[in-house]
Amino acid sequence: MRKLKAIIQQRSGVKFTGLKTFRATAGQIAKDRGASIEAVARALRHSTTKTTERYYARVQTEDAFAEWERAMANPVKVRR
Repeated sequence: MRKLKAIIQQRSGVKFTGLKTFRATAGQIAKDRGASIEAVARALRHSTTKTTERYYARVQTEDAFAEWERAMANPVKVRR
């Protein structure tokens, strides 16, 4: 992990203060690129997705609104 961190720092120009910072960044990037919260949780070895959602892979505001708009675009079928 430390070697990978060093390579990424060198190529990106971003300095991570520790492996925890790198871990959070990697989780967020995976989520932003379409990985499911379950996949990110498993990769980070969390026992539940709640930890992942809370600390590592927050839903970006624009993604939340886009998901909301997709949901609202579908008509609701009313049962009688």
